[in-house]
Amino acid sequence: MPYRRAHLLLCLLGAWAPAAAGAQTAIISGTVTSAATGAALTGGTVMVCPPAPGACAAAVVDGAGNYTQSVPAGAYVVFTTGFLLQGFVNEVAGGAECAAECSPEAALAAGAPIDVPAGSARSGLDFALSAGATIRGVAVDPFTGAPIADAEVSVIGVVPGDVAWWSAVTGADGAYAISGLAAGSYAAYIDPYATGHEGQVYPSLPCVTRCADAAWAGGQRLELTRGQTVSDINFAPAPGGAVAGTVVAAADLAPLANVRVDLYARVGDTLQHARTTFTDAAGVYRLAGLTTGTYYLATATDRGINEVYGGGRCVGQCTLDDIARGAAQDITTAAVAPDRVFELLEGATVSGVVTDAATAAPLHATVTLYAIDGGAPREAGRTLSNGAGVYTMRGLPEGHDYLAVVSAPGYDAELHTGAHCLDCMREVFAGAPIRLDRGDGPAALHVALDPAVPRAVTGPRRAALPASRPAAGPRSPRRPARTGRAGR
Repeated sequence: MPYRRAHLLLCLLGAWAPAAAGAQTAIISGTVTSAATGAALTGGTVMVCPPAPGACAAAVVDGAGNYTQSVPAGAYVVFTTGFLLQGFVNEVAGGAECAAECSPEAALAAGAPIDVPAGSARSGLDFALSAGATIRGVAVDPFTGAPIADAEVSVIGVVPGDVAWWSAVTGADGAYAISGLAAGSYAAYIDPYATGHEGQVYPSLPCVTRCADAAWAGGQRLELTRGQTVSDINFAPAPGGAVAGTVVAAADLAPLANVRVDLYARVGDTLQHARTTFTDAAGVYRLAGLTTGTYYLATATDRGINEVYGGGRCVGQCTLDDIARGAAQDITTAAVAPDRVFELLEGATVSGVVTDAATAAPLHATVTLYAIDGGAPREAGRTLSNGAGVYTMRGLPEGHDYLAVVSAPGYDAELHTGAHCLDCMREVFAGAPIRLDRGDGPAALHVALDPAVPRAVTGPRRAALPASRPAAGPRSPRRPARTGRAGR
């Protein structure tokens, strides 16, 4: 079934904190109707948000178009959301239109907050929503004329005070419609990768990497006015090329599922991220809908040591410099490149526990591991400890020197040696690194953080711990850490 999507309301349904006992409250109420017919609109929500960042109250619009919300006395921005699906443009109280779904930030920029005194009933805060513009068309195969179903069509637009984005999916007949658009300037594009067709910017520009960027840079502008319907915004993307392969464990050639594989395209003298996919249960990946060009492949996982196809292994996530050393894949339209196989080495594993130095309570902390041999520190992995303070990093290349930085809100950041650091990236060289060599078992790295306190000088506040392999226990000497991040 076709769907539409707009940029998300950041605090849309944050839990509304009820007024404390004895706090004075007020009532906000009103109606939501069609500006053209006066008919009640339902199925949406009226948001009541404080000007400062915080939770918003959500008042559901009932079957008669009415809404009511009790709030603590104060000042609020009030706006509608959820009416785009009915083809109406959302508004802020006072009449200003939103580009897509209103947000507290956009609402505050569009008008002053409304004061709601204690004990008052602020009724008649009504919205009369206007019908938005509509774009419609069809997508077909240029060679067969067959409709292209299940392809995502998107529009990106600049409207007064905002930049917005919407999308719809073509039906079995290849048709789509995107409605509820505010007046403004738009560009349209199609992402039919699931059907193996190339991405295309309206009217006929193929897109190699991100179609949204290509659309805004070179797409034909569609100037829309309120309530206007523009038809025949049609697409005929050509069948694209594809590259496919498998990801397996080097030790036993067992397939690795859910491994991220990134595709990069050479655009002029640069490499740009073009596509991402994940392996299935059989370790198979496939990237289709590619325009003719030169591409590179790399893994991004913690299931093993990451690799660039034909370019060797990476420390942590593969960088553009790593990827440029890979084997170029020349893809032509409608051709499938031969099977590209990654055999990932398991690599080393580091795990540990992060605790409060004073209480031994487990901490939610960020653990970042740097490889520090061969020049500037290079991030080899980053992860978060869980509720028990435990973290694990896998897929670390052996034969490197590592040093970990651990941080948590309200605590001093520390190197794994126990030394406190302010500019930790610069200070990692001051720590005693840990070397992970082939054949080593899992390394343990336990860290106890001190609560942050004001101080005039920096440096270790307790003796640095030795870098020898520890016995079990959260306060034992330490050893290093690692993990996994995505895009279109």
